[in-house]
Parts: sequence; C-alpha cells; structure tokens
Amino acid sequence: RTAKWFMLSQLRTNITPPKALQASIEAKTKAIQEVQVAENQKKVAEAEAQRKIAVAKGDSAQAVIAAAGEANAMKLKQKELSIQYIEYIKWSKWNGTLPSTMLGSGSNTMFSINK
Repeated sequence: RTAKWFMLSQLRTNITPPKALQASIEAKTKAIQEVQVAENQKKVAEAEAQRKIAVAKGDSAQAVIAAAGEANAMKLKQKELSIQYIEYIKWSKWNGTLPSTMLGSGSNTMFSINK
C-alpha cells in the first residue's frame, strides 16, 4: 500500500529504541508536562489574585459609600439640632421624678480614707 509513496525494502515491527533513548524521551515528555502544569497553576493563581483584588475593591467602595452616607446624615442632624430642640427632647423624656438622693452644696459621695 505504501509503494506509491515509499520504497520499502524491509519492514520490521519489533524495533525498540535503546533504554537511554527511551529514558530521554520519557524525561522530555515529563518535563514538558510539568511546564504545562506550572503554567496552568500560574494562570489560576493570577486569576485568583485578580478576583481577590476585585472583591477588595468592592468591599472598600462599599465601606467608603457607607461612611459618606453616615457623615452626610450626621451633618444634616447637626444642622437641624438647636439648643431649644435638645431641651425639648430632654424635658419630653423626663418622667417627672427627681433623683432619690440629694446632696447639699459642696458635698460629694466620694470618701477619703486615710491610714
């Protein structure tokens, strides 16, 4: 069948290369596979790093937006607060009873014990 393209004088099917050549071919194949594995691991590591960066950017943006919202809310509350409004809130929450202990002027509840 191959006579159209090749001239064969003898066909041998039991040809085996020397052990050193077999070992060399196997070592080269193994080295190529190890390089491919390393390149794939590198790509996976780079993709994971990019994913972590994207997540961190999203988290930090969310924190910045939340902080800016809180700051704006505090500014609005401070603009609306007045001394009269604070006094109104204080008096509206008072239950009408005075504290149960009353101290005279110049007295305090701390005792000094000298040895």
